Order: sequence, then structure tokens, then C-alpha cells
Amino acid sequence: MLRQIRVRYDPLEDRLLLTLEVDERVYHLLLTRRVWARARQALQQLLDLSAQAPVGLPATLRSSLSAANHHAMAALTPAAREPVAEHGAPSGAVLVTGIRFGERKPHAGTTARHAWILQFDLHGQPGLRLAVNDKTLHALVGALLQREESARWVLPALPACTAPVLERPQRLQ
Repeated sequence: MLRQIRVRYDPLEDRLLLTLEVDERVYHLLLTRRVWARARQALQQLLDLSAQAPVGLPATLRSSLSAANHHAMAALTPAAREPVAEHGAPSGAVLVTGIRFGERKPHAGTTARHAWILQFDLHGQPGLRLAVNDKTLHALVGALLQREESARWVLPALPACTAPVLERPQRLQ
């Protein structure tokens, strides 16, 4: 069971350091800009599925619903900002070579709307596979996107980051 998520940007390595506490084990995962740039597109697709926007809506409205749902869900999980005491990766940190995501239908009798699978491919080690609920998915994505801002990697904006501003309809007289 995933107990804690910590994300920080390491300027020495120019990488995001994702620390996951799973059961009684701690994983330190290093995400390069290239791996994160590919993963964030797939994560946006999961966020869109989580929002469950009706298919017939225009793309602009679907993006707005997805962004609003993401912000609301991420706000449900308590988060804290802690000062970074040191730079550099901790010993035992592993480079992530790929990330895959998918949806897993919830088991009968569970209250979760969705269950999501996160598969981290690790350099020289067996992969790490996690099953998370909606709240955890949104909290993880929110933390990673915040640290992406700290990194100043200037990647293309995702709908989860900024909801498009819709023009107000003109009132007819």
C-alpha cells in the first residue's frame, strides 16, 4: 500500500526525484525531463478519464472539466511543502527509463470510482507497479506538475495545469 509520496526537483541532477513509501519500503525514482515529458501526456489522458466528461462536449469544455476535476481531487489530499535539506540523489536512487499507465476496473464492493495502474520501468532493476485510487493519482500528478514548475523545464501546458478561459456569451437584446 502506498503510504507517502514526496517529489522534489534536484538542480544538480536536473531531474525530478520521486520518493514513494510502499508498505515498509522506500523507492527513490529519478525522472529525467525526457521521460517526464512523455509520461505527462499519458497522465493527462488518465486525468481526462477520471473526470468522466461526456463524450459529445467540445474539446474546450472537456479540458475545462478535466482541469477543474483535477484541482478538486488534488485538493482532497493533504499536502505539505518541506524545505530541501540537501541536493543530489540519495543512495539507492534508480533512474526511471519509462512509465506506463492504465485503468483497472475497481473490484466489486469497493467505493472507488476508478483504480489506476502506474508501472515504472527502472534501469537495471525490476519495475515498480502500483495501483492507486483517484485521490492518489491526482495528488501525485499535482505534486509532479508543481515540481516541473520548480524545474523551469518549459514543457507545453497541459489542460490539468491551466483551464482554458471561455468567453462569456454575448447577451442578445
